Amino acid sequence: MDELQGPTPAQVEALWGRRTSLRAQLCVSVDEGYARALSAARRWFEMGFAEMGGQFRRAVTGPLPAVVSNSTRALQELPGAISVQLVTMLDEQDQTPDVVYSEPAWEEWLLSLGRVPWLAALECRENDSTGNVLGPSLNLTLDRVDSGGTWLLFNIAGSADMTLAEPQRSALLRVLRAVAEHSNPVHGEVSWGTSFTQAVYEEATHQYPQRTLPNGRWALRSYAWVTILPEEIGERLGGLDALRASGAFVEVDHLAGGGYWCRATQAPEEFDQAAAERVFTVVAPALPPGRPDRGHVYPPNVLADRDPAEFMR
Repeated sequence: MDELQGPTPAQVEALWGRRTSLRAQLCVSVDEGYARALSAARRWFEMGFAEMGGQFRRAVTGPLPAVVSNSTRALQELPGAISVQLVTMLDEQDQTPDVVYSEPAWEEWLLSLGRVPWLAALECRENDSTGNVLGPSLNLTLDRVDSGGTWLLFNIAGSADMTLAEPQRSALLRVLRAVAEHSNPVHGEVSWGTSFTQAVYEEATHQYPQRTLPNGRWALRSYAWVTILPEEIGERLGGLDALRASGAFVEVDHLAGGGYWCRATQAPEEFDQAAAERVFTVVAPALPPGRPDRGHVYPPNVLADRDPAEFMR
């Protein structure tokens, strides 16, 4: 993928009237390949922190002492204080305490991903110049979804300077693409916002992963600036040649392990209503019926204001 020149956080704030950021999401089935899903989990966190950790990674791995604290102290103390936390829950009742990052703790935490957790997260925070926890942030998360099967729902979210501004945005795309390449994903997308579970179209049609994932290889969960189609849906829509010829995407690739990587525009701020309409026209036959609730499409996200059912008549 080409290195892209993205807007600064300030430019996006001016464009959309509010500060916003990018979010990447990827969904992998555990039942279809247990070892493959766990390998994807480890790579999500290892590569994600290595590529996107920025000042957080430098603070906790660099040779010089850093102001690093646990999350409670970081909320209350020094300007520029950094918190890097490792979170694991094996089930909903798990009370395992969060762990402050250290190299030994990191290695032990990665080893714990040898079994499927209910939740795992790497949470990074930096206090601003006044000591408030309003500075840069980055979250890499894994949520297990149990509903007629088991899936891992991966997310990268954070402040605009950690996900949108370069080189962070290109790093986000690299991490998503690298993990998707060999995990035969059920779905993936890059959109605006910080939601950790619902995809854009899901939220607009009042659906949740627990309901959409059991049919995720036949009914597309969502579409956005970058959409990862499962193998089955990509083939149903005509495969690589048809997707490339559709005119809806500037980049379409067939992933090595199955699935299709589809990027609609060069930059995310170019994914406007017209671009959304072009993508919708291609993927509508795979979307569940229902017109999006415009009140639940949060700008700068955009969706076509049409019912996919019209393509099924």
